[in-house]
Amino acid sequence: FQTGASILAALIIVFGIASIVYASLPEIPFTIGMRISQFYLFPFPVENDITTMTKRCCCGIFSITTGAQILAALMVLGAVGSIISVCIPDAHHTTGTRIGTGVSSALELVVGALVFVACRKQRASLMTPMLAYAAISLFCIAVFFILCVYGLFDQHSVVPNWIRFLLEQHDEMTTIAPIIADDVITTTEEPLNPEQYVFVITVVFTLFTAICFAFAVWYFNVYHKCYKHLRELESTRAYSQYEA
Repeated sequence: FQTGASILAALIIVFGIASIVYASLPEIPFTIGMRISQFYLFPFPVENDITTMTKRCCCGIFSITTGAQILAALMVLGAVGSIISVCIPDAHHTTGTRIGTGVSSALELVVGALVFVACRKQRASLMTPMLAYAAISLFCIAVFFILCVYGLFDQHSVVPNWIRFLLEQHDEMTTIAPIIADDVITTTEEPLNPEQYVFVITVVFTLFTAICFAFAVWYFNVYHKCYKHLRELESTRAYSQYEA
């Protein structure tokens, strides 16, 4: 397990570095995407101007405002789905869960709607709530990601203990683990014991959190570039009015 954890941690670190490089140097994937689009999708000239690059996203396919609105629309749809899910009668939904989901979903609806208004009115200040929300989400995911990586080496740290608590709470430590081990893992003769099952779940959480971290970096990068683009438009408009 230690060797596997070391290899997995190394791969995840490389994955995280690549995500940070993408956020810091967006012109690299942008140029590659433009070249691919030029030959296979639809031809348009590749400009080397970094200003032009920062005004597009999704490898240059969409404008930065369109990309920000697409991400905001996806978040709004997710918030609506969360509200609907907690409104459906379910014994697993406690009062605290319903209140927390409702508040967070309402917040997502508000900040998501402000993105559309900001792009339509070309007002950068309306992008500030989304930037704050994306930054807080990125920080929380990064903290949980670090805890997951640490849990690969210390099976008595926060994440593994939290997994044990959930399994004990739902009485799955002794019932679900052998069933999943028999159905999924066929390379060993003996099924996974509860501690090995906790390790497997920790690995899954680590991989999932790494993917979420990469997307969170990308989301924040898109919103931040959209904010800067709207500020440039505001400055240009103010300068034009001043000259007039």
